[in-house]
This record gives sequence, C-alpha cells and structure tokens, in this order.
Amino acid sequence: MVDSLSFLGIHLWLETEPETARLAAFVVAVFTTWLGNRYLTFRSACREDATIQWMRHSFFALIGFGFNFAIFNYLLQQGSGLQLAFLGGVVMATLVNFLSSKYFVFNKNA
Repeated sequence: MVDSLSFLGIHLWLETEPETARLAAFVVAVFTTWLGNRYLTFRSACREDATIQWMRHSFFALIGFGFNFAIFNYLLQQGSGLQLAFLGGVVMATLVNFLSSKYFVFNKNA
C-alpha cells in the first residue's frame, strides 16, 4: 500500500520517470515496512538493537528491490503497461522481503 501510493504520488504528481519514482517509493516502503514488521508483524521476535536490525532489514530489502526493479523494467520493456509492471515487481519483492524478514531479520535464532 505504501509502496503503491508513494510510487503513484511521485510519478503522477511530481511527474517523474517511472524508474525514478520506483526507486524513491522503494526508500519510503523499506522504512515503513521495517517499522511495521518490528512493532506489529514480528513484535514477539528477538528485540535486538534497532540499528542492527534496520541494517539487516535494509540489506535484504535491497535484494528484494533488485528482483522488483528487474521485473518492473523487463515488463515495461515488453510493453506490459505500468500497472502490470509495477504489480509484477511488487509480488516478487513481497515474497523475498517477507521470507527474509521471517528467517533472517526478525528470527530469534538469526
């Protein structure tokens, strides 16, 4: 939701290129996702130092973004349309980000 709204706001209201809006929306989404995961989704998990946890989360989010941006650009180049390209990237990144958060970022044994 944050990712979508950020992307649309940046792309449509600020009239940026889709790739620029995608990158900026990623930054907003990473921070928002970390907050939500730390204080809601995985609140019962290990409560390590927030800075270390943020760094680990950001590392895995970059990996997810790599998949996201690659799929987004590929689908755009194939003429799939902006919405489908965005959705394709988000689906893959969501999977990568959730699994990495569950097993590596907010795991008591990580």
